[in-house]
Amino acid sequence: MWRNATAIERAAPSITDAYSPGRPTALYPASYSAPDHSGALEQSAPLLTRTVRMAADAISTFQPDLERAKSRFGPNRIGLLVGTTVSGIPECADGWAVRLRTGDFPQAFRVEIQAPGDPALSLRRDLGIDGITYGISTACTSSGHALVSAARLLRLGLCDAVVAGGVDVLCAFTVTGFQALEASSPLPTLPSSLNRRGINLGEGAAFFLLSREPGELPVHLAGYAATSDAHHISSPDPSGVGAEGAMRDALSRAGLTPGDVDYINLHGTGTRQNDAMEHHAVARVFTDPTRYRASSTKALTGHTLGAASAIEAALCVATLRDNPDGHIPPHHYDGVDDPELSPLPLARPGDALGRQPHVALSNSFAFGGSNLSLVFVRS
Repeated sequence: MWRNATAIERAAPSITDAYSPGRPTALYPASYSAPDHSGALEQSAPLLTRTVRMAADAISTFQPDLERAKSRFGPNRIGLLVGTTVSGIPECADGWAVRLRTGDFPQAFRVEIQAPGDPALSLRRDLGIDGITYGISTACTSSGHALVSAARLLRLGLCDAVVAGGVDVLCAFTVTGFQALEASSPLPTLPSSLNRRGINLGEGAAFFLLSREPGELPVHLAGYAATSDAHHISSPDPSGVGAEGAMRDALSRAGLTPGDVDYINLHGTGTRQNDAMEHHAVARVFTDPTRYRASSTKALTGHTLGAASAIEAALCVATLRDNPDGHIPPHHYDGVDDPELSPLPLARPGDALGRQPHVALSNSFAFGGSNLSLVFVRS
């Protein structure tokens, strides 16, 4: 996990047409290297998709903690919630390509791998977890909803610990889909800029082990809220009323006011409509720009879709850890502000609050008008 805000620098995206032949675009492929899944289709063992393997790799970073939780509470009291949008679509597409070419599916092919619940079910088996398990697919709020659902399962006493987070991988389906929507940028994304042209897709995974008891991290999920615009299948409500409601309700659940927040992780996709809506909504809720800093970190990671909310939650947690000078994840763009956006105190590289931050709020907004805000508090 990233631990030092001063160490984050913008990595240049890859300009490639690997997923969209003849139409290059800017993408953030993960440094994680999984074996070529096309070869895995020919094996006789159950197929583990790249999505599942990337998630398992992320969860392995806290495997000792998970084993201790299983020993203490029992595997049937450990839940598993996985947010994803892609699941096994890349391998499913490869399987159909083989059938079109040969007349038969590969030996290990299962059509179920494209279902949003497949990563959760596959990980459940491999992790030895017997508690409540399911997948969540609400577009770009998927992994945030996994964290919220985990908190609810703990509050209701249905689980004693929950592995929750999200994962998504790059594939032709999403890359060409966002190109068709004219929402992706062929150049590095510029959230909040007058010159913004859209998103840069990325891939990755982030998972947490949540429980009701204090853990190693001095940070807890104190508030959360979700709203729905019911405005348009792919465009946000330009008024931002749903986003505003999610932020206010999350703060209320945490027992906090806007003035308590030190850092806001913006959804900040770099699209015309999302950035405009979010800037206006945030400015209405947080009226004192001297109190906090805000940034979109998608210029650092790319937009990882179903994994984005959990990855950005991890960045919030890292910001609230040992950070006495209050360094903030920087907002990378060209510095050309859009005069039509409500101004926000965007964190420039090297910016610091000059104090230890204690409260961070993270926004995620998705297709279908799904709005989600998470509030993290340093204990």
